[in-house]
Amino acid sequence: MTAPQWDDVVGNCQDQYGLREAQCRDLPVFVVDGSRTPKIAINDKSAIDAGHPFLLTAMRNSKDGYLNRELAGCGKSVWNGPQSCDEYPFASTFEGGIGAQTMGVPVAEQRTQFRDLGKFMSTG
Repeated sequence: MTAPQWDDVVGNCQDQYGLREAQCRDLPVFVVDGSRTPKIAINDKSAIDAGHPFLLTAMRNSKDGYLNRELAGCGKSVWNGPQSCDEYPFASTFEGGIGAQTMGVPVAEQRTQFRDLGKFMSTG
């Protein structure tokens, strides 16, 4: 992300959440590494370009994340697609669930992002 792009994100954060600039600039940022998870990065960017929120709010209750995954169509009882189901916004966020964009991605990418996001959530 370029500096001007980050300035836009900070401005949108201020407008949407009523936070001060310093508060928005200090928010923890999870970066989807397109070199490690290229299909997931494509799905996330496509979803954001289609109007899904860039700024997501983490949930700490894993039961809600499982419910969001089901509601997005990625749960074990509903996903019939090839590969593993990726959703954006993430199921582990308040913005996830119904209406999330889904796409089949390699299982290895899903495992990589699961580990990366888990580390981020435990430190962020």
